[in-house]
Amino acid sequence: MKHSKRLLAMAISTALSAPAAVYATNGMNLEGYGPEALGMGGASMAYDNGTAAMMNNPATLGLMAEGNRLDLALGMLGPNVTTENAAMDWDSDGDAYYMPAVGWAKKNGKLTFGVGAFAQGGMGTEYKATNTQPAPGPGSFFATGSSAMGGQLSQASAIAADVFAADEMSEVGVMRILFPLAYNVNDRLNIGGSIDYVRASMDLQMAMPGGMMWDMMPTNYNPGATQTAGTLDGSMVDGLMAAMGAGQVTDLYGGYFDFADDNPYMGQTEGDGFAGKLGFTYQVNDRLTVGGTYHS
Repeated sequence: MKHSKRLLAMAISTALSAPAAVYATNGMNLEGYGPEALGMGGASMAYDNGTAAMMNNPATLGLMAEGNRLDLALGMLGPNVTTENAAMDWDSDGDAYYMPAVGWAKKNGKLTFGVGAFAQGGMGTEYKATNTQPAPGPGSFFATGSSAMGGQLSQASAIAADVFAADEMSEVGVMRILFPLAYNVNDRLNIGGSIDYVRASMDLQMAMPGGMMWDMMPTNYNPGATQTAGTLDGSMVDGLMAAMGAGQVTDLYGGYFDFADDNPYMGQTEGDGFAGKLGFTYQVNDRLTVGGTYHS
C-alpha cells in the first residue's frame, strides 16, 4: 500500500508541474536526475529520491531519514545523429557522453543540508574529414567527394582544400556544484532551496565556406575600433580586411574555426556563474503529496 501511495503522489505531482506544451528537452536539463527519477520519466517533485533532489526539487531532501546519505551515479547520453542531404548522409561518431554525479546530505532534526556535484547535461557531434583528395592549386575545383559535411565547394585555393579536409565537431557540457538546504516546517510542509555554482564549456571545430564567413564580416570596417556590424572581430579580421583593401587578397574560399582541447571533461571555451532553486512539498493527506520547484 505504501508503494501505491508513492506512485499516486508522483503521478499527481508530475501532472501539476507539467507545462501545457510538451518538448523533447528542457534546454540543457535532462528529463530527470538520479536513477529513481529517471526510471519513472522524471517524476521527482514529491517523494524522497535521494541526493538527486539537489537537481530536482531540493525540498524533498526534508523527506529523507535521519542521518547521513551518500549517492554516486553515472549517466550516459547515447545520441544517434545523422546529417543528410539529397546525395549523401553522414553519421556522427559522437555516440557516448558520460555524466558522473555525487551527492551527500545530512538530516539533523528539522534541518537537512549537504553538497553535491552533478553533470547537468550536454551534447556533441563528431564528423570525420571526407576529403581524401590531394589539395588542388589556386583557382581549381574540388574533385568529387571533397566536402565539408555535405557542403560541396565550387572553387578553392590549396589552403582552403586543407581546411575543408579537417574534422568537424562540437561538444557542450554543463555541470553544477550544489549547496542545498531543506527545512521541515511541520509534519506536512517542507521547504528547500540551493545555491548552485554552474560551469559550462564548449569545444568547436567547424569548416565553413567563404560565403558564410563573408556574412559574419563587419560591413563598416574600421581597423582598431569596435565594428558596427558583423560578428567577427580581432587581429585576424583586421589583417585580412587590410590585405583585401590593399588588393593582396581578392576572395575568401573558406575558413576553419578550431577552439578545442584534449581534455575529456572541460572544453577550450569556458564560462561560469551562479544559479539557485526554491522548492516545497506538502502532504495533503495520507494518499496525496504535492510538490513544486523553481529553477533560476
